[in-house]
Amino acid sequence: IPEKLYAYLQEKGIPVEHFKERFLCMAYFKGLDVLRWHASIDDETSCRTIMQSISELESRLERL
Repeated sequence: IPEKLYAYLQEKGIPVEHFKERFLCMAYFKGLDVLRWHASIDDETSCRTIMQSISELESRLERL
């Protein structure tokens, strides 16, 4: 998702200051909320997947 959004913004010439930091902040916020819900229903497999996705996001954003 961040790669597609970034490409779209570049294509349309829409400037977004501090895109990477803002996207990462939003992703952490939403990811923690989703993680909290999955933890409340004891879904350990989903929790591990969510934590891995959140952990990998920063390196994906660095490549933009």
